[in-house]
Amino acid sequence: MSAEKWFGKIKEIIEEIEKTQIENIKAAADIITSSIAADRVVHLFGAGHSVIPVMESYPRTGGFIGYHPITELSLSYFTNVVGDMGVPQFCFLERLQGYAKVILQNYKLDPRDSMLLFSQSGVNNVVLEMAMIAKEKGLKVIAVTSLQHSRNVESRHPSRGKLFEIADVTIDTRIPIGDSMIEIDGLDHKVGPGSTIGFVAVVNAINCQVAENLVRMGKPPLVSVTLNIPGDEGISYMDKVFEIYKKEVLAKVF
Repeated sequence: MSAEKWFGKIKEIIEEIEKTQIENIKAAADIITSSIAADRVVHLFGAGHSVIPVMESYPRTGGFIGYHPITELSLSYFTNVVGDMGVPQFCFLERLQGYAKVILQNYKLDPRDSMLLFSQSGVNNVVLEMAMIAKEKGLKVIAVTSLQHSRNVESRHPSRGKLFEIADVTIDTRIPIGDSMIEIDGLDHKVGPGSTIGFVAVVNAINCQVAENLVRMGKPPLVSVTLNIPGDEGISYMDKVFEIYKKEVLAKVF
């Protein structure tokens, strides 16, 4: 059955990531640890469904202060499909040269910062230029992408470069070209995409390792907790977290 096939494929993907990418995950965690330990920040960016691992990293339960998520509404909300904020506009914007520069002009980038970028294909202008600008300013860049997909499609940037070629560290999600993985008789195209699961698995593995690294350095991170527990402890604790976030992250990037 197709449901079982999808679960089976996802299990294979997770096992492949663990087997082949653990050293890259640790290398990425080391870069991020260095930024947070230096009292700087890690900028997170993705476009389209690649915004999901950005939100999975921070802010969310189990995440911790040190991350600066960059989520442009025009690149992350297109569930109207067509019309206002539709998919055609999103597709145009993620390929638009110069858009990343306009986004990043809002923020102060410091060479001690790092940037974590998510893209299934790694060939569209907005994510490529995000990486290029970060590198120009001296930041270390981490790419989470599908190497099979990226190596088999053309870059849309005039340089012909791809995200994995720009990054200091690349983590391969092991997702096949095209993202969708399950063939069904009677359908011309596959269903069952895997990139979101691959991204989320990678980013949580990175963040767990970063947290351990920081604790070993004597700099334990301030972790967010769920508010959906009995009593008001979670609410009062998170009020403190948000105040510290304003001082420790926002004050440094604006």
